[in-house]
Amino acid sequence: MNADEKKKTAFEFVLKSEANDRAAIEQIISDDFACEIMEVDAAWQLGDKTMGGTMTRDQYLDYGMPAMKQLFKDGMRFTCELAICDGPHVVILGRSEATANNGNKYNNLYSWYFRFSGGKICLIREYRDTHHSRVVIGF
Repeated sequence: MNADEKKKTAFEFVLKSEANDRAAIEQIISDDFACEIMEVDAAWQLGDKTMGGTMTRDQYLDYGMPAMKQLFKDGMRFTCELAICDGPHVVILGRSEATANNGNKYNNLYSWYFRFSGGKICLIREYRDTHHSRVVIGF
């Protein structure tokens, strides 16, 4: 996988996750995939399920991806502003322009870090304005 293919796959992960396209995501993540939400108090509530700051592959597929559909109207509308690749590492800077289900505007900034292994994503770390998330969404 060359640098352009990795950058394309990384942003595809963002878009397909937002679309809750489980089949597409299953094809591009490794069996030992992990998703880390980078914040101090990383526990979050989705219905009656409390999630920690690191999700396994199954937790991400079962709870992480569906959370976007449950928390936002009409999707996150992610855009990519910059993608950088260095060996197995990809960093994407982007933003969302969304409306939370409570009606509040959720326009956040992101930095996503991806690590590839064997042609698949094995790790993602999501950095965002967590204060904005808590104020707008309420968790």
